[in-house]
Amino acid sequence: MVYSTTDWFGVEEECLSDELLIETFIKDIHKTIYVLQEGKVTGIISHGDFCRYITEERPLIQRTFMRCTLQNEADAKEILQEKVNIYSVPVLDKEGHMIREWRKEVLEEENYFSNRMMFMLYKQFLSDRDGYFNILVMDLSGKEDAETAKEINEKAVGKLLVIDKKDVLNINKCCEGIKPGIVYDYRIKYMTFMNIVYNKLGVQSSFLKKASATENVIDHVLEFYGSVGILDSEAGELSDEYKQIQAVCIFDDNQFAWNEVGNCFEYKGCIESEEVPEVLWVSCCLLKNPYFKYRDKVIPVESGEFSIYEKYVYAAIKSIRNKVSDYDIAYNIIPKLNENKINYVILSNNDNEYKQIKEYDIKEAEKRVSNVLKTYINSRPNQFFNLDGCVSADEFYMEQNNAFQGWDKRGYYEFKDYKGKYVNISRGERLVLGNPKSYNHILWLFGPCLIRGGYVDDASSLGSVLRKKMDDSYYIKNMGATFQTQNLCIRDAVLSKGDIIVVQAYDNSVYEKAGLEVDSLLDVFNQCQDLMEHIVDIPNHADAYLTEKVAERLYEILISRHMLNGGEEEKKNAEENSTRMQIRMRTERDNCDVPQGLKRWLSDIQAYKGAPFFRTGAIVMNCNPFTLGHRYLVERACEQVDKLLIFVVEEDKSFFKFEDRLEMVRLGTKDLGKVSVIPSGRYIISSETLPGYFEKDENPEIIIDATDDLDLFAKVIAKELNISVRFAGEEPIDGYTRQYNQAMSKVLPQNYIEFVEIPRKEQDGSVISASRVRKLLKEKRYADMEKLVLPQIYEYLHKYMLV
Repeated sequence: MVYSTTDWFGVEEECLSDELLIETFIKDIHKTIYVLQEGKVTGIISHGDFCRYITEERPLIQRTFMRCTLQNEADAKEILQEKVNIYSVPVLDKEGHMIREWRKEVLEEENYFSNRMMFMLYKQFLSDRDGYFNILVMDLSGKEDAETAKEINEKAVGKLLVIDKKDVLNINKCCEGIKPGIVYDYRIKYMTFMNIVYNKLGVQSSFLKKASATENVIDHVLEFYGSVGILDSEAGELSDEYKQIQAVCIFDDNQFAWNEVGNCFEYKGCIESEEVPEVLWVSCCLLKNPYFKYRDKVIPVESGEFSIYEKYVYAAIKSIRNKVSDYDIAYNIIPKLNENKINYVILSNNDNEYKQIKEYDIKEAEKRVSNVLKTYINSRPNQFFNLDGCVSADEFYMEQNNAFQGWDKRGYYEFKDYKGKYVNISRGERLVLGNPKSYNHILWLFGPCLIRGGYVDDASSLGSVLRKKMDDSYYIKNMGATFQTQNLCIRDAVLSKGDIIVVQAYDNSVYEKAGLEVDSLLDVFNQCQDLMEHIVDIPNHADAYLTEKVAERLYEILISRHMLNGGEEEKKNAEENSTRMQIRMRTERDNCDVPQGLKRWLSDIQAYKGAPFFRTGAIVMNCNPFTLGHRYLVERACEQVDKLLIFVVEEDKSFFKFEDRLEMVRLGTKDLGKVSVIPSGRYIISSETLPGYFEKDENPEIIIDATDDLDLFAKVIAKELNISVRFAGEEPIDGYTRQYNQAMSKVLPQNYIEFVEIPRKEQDGSVISASRVRKLLKEKRYADMEKLVLPQIYEYLHKYMLV
């Protein structure tokens, strides 16, 4: 309903104050405050205007606004009906004096929610502008959770507001201009959540729960961690048999207490098993310090899926995940490195130390981010990306923008394979120039942009600069990704005694509390003249010059700690390493039983293995027989790869025998230097892996089950041969093959192999197919058949076959 009223609120501009605005909006969040000058309306202030003024320092008064006169007053009702975000329209006389106000009626429940949240927001910002206010989105459908949330909201006023997930969309309506999910200080630009509970609130840890754990979820956690703990309140969906697994430890919610000194939870109960779990899994963790203590142990708290809330709290969760990575490295991984005599270096995070960097200008950095970053990067001299100046700024930006596109490849975020002029990535590894083919150990680089080289070419990355200083005893493997995935990258790596690990801390204090040395990079940045000319925005986004200085600093550390001793000790380590099992801190993902015959076949074809940093593709073909359509598919695939492996189906259940099909493919592709033709063996489209394939002509309605075939290809064959993309022709005719293509389009990307379907070549309005050639062959229409195959294939058929 829309109604008119004379109950409007106006205030002379000189009398405006934050306190007055707060008091007004607390009573009615949709109230419009009319700003007057000598009694005339010159502007308005809405709740949204006040929010943007507080958080983004935008102008408080809106000088342009919707209004009506007596002549068009009837339009006010229409404006309020059509404009969702407008709650009032003033009617003014010719001089600008207020006559009356038309307002939209708002439900009382919405006002209650909005007022309560707004009150806490404003109180926090006015009392502590450098602090943070936290909105925690939870499922409050349970009575106990709802009561706990109410208690927190009453006691943690100005620090934390807990709202039900069903109300989460109201955040946009009620807090215009404020980031949904969390309100933060824009001047600092760093996000974090305060601790969910405080000692004075006495909140039980059971409030952390959002959903129940499933066996699939815990299995996934156990792929990375050797053992996992879960809360008893979240273990409801786990079977009793599953709970008995030694790697799973159930924690009693009621045994958690707040440890004020450690600013974390402490578990007062007793863990029956001798082994303390490496991590506690909870479905929703929003702790500022994501760990808890058990006796003298520090155990990270890993959280579940955040898809429901990702839009609202992603940045905060990202920050928490960074700290989970730090705690895992400090308290789980480094002790294992020490046990296995693997050296490590922890570099400080200069991003978080920016206040100690003399020439760092945060206002200039923010200005660059707020403007078009591409414009700034393209304005940099070529020496920014490579000291020799041989890199084009605009070309580099395009490559950098395309190369650093990520996906969840092995259960964590890493960068896709990319081959370019300046940036090359293979299986998560950034190319290091000059690496030896033969070496004793590996120096591993883990970390974000500074380690990876986010703004420099391959030749100027930390790994490539360091490579020039080291001998060939070490291969430098740059696995730089992100702060939050460092621990998972290390757990995924195959390490050996004598290796060296380099990481960059997200929060230096985590490592320092664990008694670990963090090597500062402050001197490198403070000794750099015209610092802002050598970074993009934050210090970690460094140019080639600064990256070289960081590499020199890292090399000094390695030398000073005698990590690169060489000599007899190096030889001894290498000899011991050759007989010792390699170290991996996670179980093998996608582990499936590999038949001995497949192992032998893979061993026999090792010569065809694709090289790292080269894009290797695959096509599986029956070629019954080889047609112009097959040739077209191969040519299109060759345009997209460095090396193409063609697996010819070896199963002898086709019209043409395997030996003939294999020979025809070799004849049809021998002029293509990128192509290698390989018999498929017993494990690619065979009776063992895909039996229905050879019955499709007799039974065209058969339903495909390609699980075994594609699992073996994706998880074993492609992995062993460095295949990153598989090609297939579109299939408009053969229903079985179309099903197989559909299965590939789902299964292969799930296993981080790109699937490319290429449109079929046509002739006379119909696709060229092997079945069409066979039909013409049977009908002895040799002239028509000749048009569908290469000359050398027709000649082969004429000489050895039926023609």
